[in-house]
Amino acid sequence: MASRLRHFSLLAAAGVCLLGLCAAVALASPQPASPSPDTETVSEAFSVLERISATDGHAQGDAALRESCRVLSRLGDEEVQRQWKARGLGFDLPFSVRSLCGQFLLGESSSLDFGEGLKRTFADTLLGEGLALARGSGLPYLSRIEVEGGITDTNGQFSIMSIQPWWEDRKGGHFLFNQVSWQRETLDTDDGDADDTVNFGLAYRKLLNNDTLLVGANMFFDHQFDQNHNRVSLGVDARTDRYGIAANRYQPLSKWRTIDALYESRALAGWDVEVSGQLPEYPELTGFVRAYTWDSLLGVKDIYGLNATVEWSPVPALVFSGGVTDENMRDPDLRFAMRIRMNFDEPLADQFRKRTGLQSVADRVYDRVRRENTIRIQVRKRLSTGLVVTETSGSNSAVTDEGTLALAAGLSFNMPATVTVANSAGAIARIRLTDGGILTIGQNSQVRIEPGVVTLITGTAQYISGSTNVTVNVPGGTITLLGTDIDVVSDGSTSTVRVRDGAVTFAGAASGSASLSASQMAQSSSGAVAAVATGSPTYNTHGSTVSSQIERIASPLNESKAAPYPVQAPRVTADATAIGQTLSVSLKFSKAVTVSGGTPQLNLTIGGNSRVAALTGGSGSDDLTFGYVLQAADVGNTSLTVIGLNANGASITGDGKQAVITIAQASLSFTGITDPCAGAPAVGTVCADGSVYAGNSPDGNVPMFVTRCDLGQTWDGSACTGTRTLRQWNDGSSNWLDTPLANCTTNSPNAVAACNEGKGNSAFLNTADSSSAAGTQPHLAAQACESLNIHGKDDWYLPAQGELYVMWQNRLAIDNFLLGGQFYWSSSEHGNNGARSIRFSDGFQSNNVKNGNPRVRCARR
Repeated sequence: MASRLRHFSLLAAAGVCLLGLCAAVALASPQPASPSPDTETVSEAFSVLERISATDGHAQGDAALRESCRVLSRLGDEEVQRQWKARGLGFDLPFSVRSLCGQFLLGESSSLDFGEGLKRTFADTLLGEGLALARGSGLPYLSRIEVEGGITDTNGQFSIMSIQPWWEDRKGGHFLFNQVSWQRETLDTDDGDADDTVNFGLAYRKLLNNDTLLVGANMFFDHQFDQNHNRVSLGVDARTDRYGIAANRYQPLSKWRTIDALYESRALAGWDVEVSGQLPEYPELTGFVRAYTWDSLLGVKDIYGLNATVEWSPVPALVFSGGVTDENMRDPDLRFAMRIRMNFDEPLADQFRKRTGLQSVADRVYDRVRRENTIRIQVRKRLSTGLVVTETSGSNSAVTDEGTLALAAGLSFNMPATVTVANSAGAIARIRLTDGGILTIGQNSQVRIEPGVVTLITGTAQYISGSTNVTVNVPGGTITLLGTDIDVVSDGSTSTVRVRDGAVTFAGAASGSASLSASQMAQSSSGAVAAVATGSPTYNTHGSTVSSQIERIASPLNESKAAPYPVQAPRVTADATAIGQTLSVSLKFSKAVTVSGGTPQLNLTIGGNSRVAALTGGSGSDDLTFGYVLQAADVGNTSLTVIGLNANGASITGDGKQAVITIAQASLSFTGITDPCAGAPAVGTVCADGSVYAGNSPDGNVPMFVTRCDLGQTWDGSACTGTRTLRQWNDGSSNWLDTPLANCTTNSPNAVAACNEGKGNSAFLNTADSSSAAGTQPHLAAQACESLNIHGKDDWYLPAQGELYVMWQNRLAIDNFLLGGQFYWSSSEHGNNGARSIRFSDGFQSNNVKNGNPRVRCARR
C-alpha cells in the first residue's frame, strides 16, 4: 500500500508542477508566443511523467521532467486538465500548482530529495492515510487546513483554520475566499477557564501590476463561546513578493456579559496594523511587526502594544514562530508556536519541498488573513453585584477591595466585603444583596459577604434569602437554606441557628447535622451540631438576643419571605389603678397575625409575683392585646416585667407563616393601685388590698391591719357573706398543756410582752404541741390565721390580747364583728387550760378554756 501511495504522490506532484509551469511562464516577464505542441508531443510528455512516477530514483528523471514541463507549458490550463483527466489521473488541478511547478523550473530539483525524506519519515506514516481520507470525504473545508499550537509565559493556544476558495477569475486576477477558524485558549482572560472562539470571514483579493502586487479587503465575524461575546471586523491588506501590510478595525456587537456573581466582561473595540518582510537570501524566514490598541471602557486606560514575530517555514507545510509582545497593561510576553499547513488538493511531496526562493504574490492569493482572532475583553465588577445599605445606625463600616467605607443609608458597595456593626446600644445595619436577599446585622457583630456565601464571624444576624442559593456559614457549621428566613447568633465558637420560616440543613464542621423547619433551632458547639429544644434556656436566650438587637431596633420587614415577628417591646395600652381593674398590654407585630386554636398569654411578674395576661383582642391585626386584672397583692407596685409570650396551645400566623413569638424581657410602668392606707389613714379605712386599718399595734406601735370579715367569711363587695368558722385555741381536747409561752394574766392595756406580741405568739403556736397526749397536736385558731391567704397577703397571724383590745376599741370603725356577747380569741395564753379572749359587746377580758369556741379575726402588720 505504501508503494502505491508513493507512486500516486509522485505522479500528482509531477502533474501539479506541469500546470504550475504554465502559470509561472505566464506570470513571469512577457515572452514571445510559441506554437502549441502537436498531439504526439503532448502524449509523449505525459508518458514521460508516468515513467518518472514509477521510478524510485528521481535524479535520473529530472531532465525528462524539465522537458515535459516545457512542452506542456505551451498548453492552456484547460487543455492540460482535459488530457490529465483523459489519462485517468482523476482530479482537477488547483490553481496553486503554478507555484509548485514554477519553483521546480527555477532549479529546485534537489528539493525532491528533501521532500521525499520528510514524506517517508512523517507523511507516509501519519499524513498519508489522512490525505486519502480528506480527499475522499468530499468536504470542501478539508482541502486547506492549518493546525497551530502555541505557548506563552502564562497561556497556551491551539487552533484549526481552513481557507476555502469561493470564486476566482484567474484571467482578471479576482479571488474570493472564505476563512474559518477555531481556537482554544487554555487560560481565558476573564474567568480563568479554557475558552473557545470561532472566526468566520470573507475575503477578496486582486492581483495588479502584472501580478506583482496583491491587494485585498476582508470582513469577519467572531464568537467567543464562554461568555457569548460577538465581534465584527473590517480589514485591508496588500503585499508584494517581499513586503506586506495589513490593517484591521474591530467592533464588538455584544454588551456586558456575566462571568459569575461578582464579575462581568465585554468585548473591546480596537485596531491593528502589521507590516511584514522577507529577504530573498532567506526565503524561509518572514518578519512581522504589529501595532495595536484596544479601546477600554469606563474611563480605564486604553490598551496598546507592539508585537514582533519571526516565522521560519523550511517547507510550505511547516511553520515555526517565535515572538514577543510588549503591552502597557501587562509584562512582556514571549510566544512560541508551530503550525502545520496542509493542502489536500496538492501532492504531499510538494508541501514538504524545501523553500529556495521567494513566492510570487500570484501564489499567495489564498494566504491566511493576518488579524487578531482572539476577542479581547475588559472585566469589571458587576454593577448588579453592589450591596445596598437600606438602614444603618451606629458607627458601622465595611471593608471592601476598594478600602474601608462608613455605612450610610443608600450606600452601594461591592462584594466581597466584611461588615462590622458597632458595639453600642441600638446599632444596626441592614443590607440588600444583589439577588434581593436581606441581611440584618445586630449590635457588636461582624459578617463577611461574598458571592453565594454569607459568613457570620461573630454576633447576631438575620437573613432572608433572595432569588439565588446562598450558603450561610457560622463558626462551627454550614447552613444550607431552602427559601428561608433565619436568624443566627454566635460568640465566635458556639453558634445557634433558628428557622423563622422555610427550612435549612445545619451541618457541623466536626460532626452532626440537623434538618430544621419553622420555629426549630440547632446549636453548634466545637463544630458538633445538635438540636435545641423549643422553650429551653438556650432557645429563649437566642430569641431574646435577636429580639433586643435586631427585631426591636431595625425597621419592620414586610417581605413575602419574612415571618411575622414582634417589632416593639410590649407596651401598656390601658392603665389600671384599683384592684379588679384590667391592665392592658399590647404587642405589635411586623404584619397582621391571626390567632386560632387557643388563648395566648403574656407571662408577667409584678412585685416578684408571677402573673398571666391573657389575650383579649387584636386577632387579624398587627397588634395583639392582653389583659391582666389587678389583685390586692399588686398594691404598691407601679411596674411589671413581661417575661415572654406563651402560645398556650394557640396558632399565631400571618401571611401563611408561623409568627416568631420569642421576645426579650421588657419592664413596663403603670400607675398602680392608690392605697388609701398609705401614709396616716384613719382607723377603719379599707385598704387597696381589701384589708382594714385597725390602728397601731402595741407591739412596736406599728400599723396593724385586719381582715375585712371574720374567719370563714368573704367580702362580696358590700357585705361579709358565709358562715363564721369556729376554732378552738388548742386541738379541741381536754388534754391540757401549758406551753412554754409566758402567760398573760392581766387585762390590757399593759406592758407585758406576752399580752402584746401576737405575731411572735402565733408563729410559736403554729408549730407547738397543744396537748398532753402523745404526739404533736395543733393550736387550731393560730394555725387558721397562719395559713390564711387573703387580700393578696399570706402573713396573717392570731392577734395578742393587747392587739385584740385595740381592735375592740375600734370595732365600729373596723366593722363586721359580732357584738351580741360573743368572744374573740387572742394568741395570749393564760395557763394550763385557758387562753385570753375579749367579748366585743362590752370589751370584757377573760380567761376562756382552750377547747372553747370564740370567733377569730386575723391581723397582720
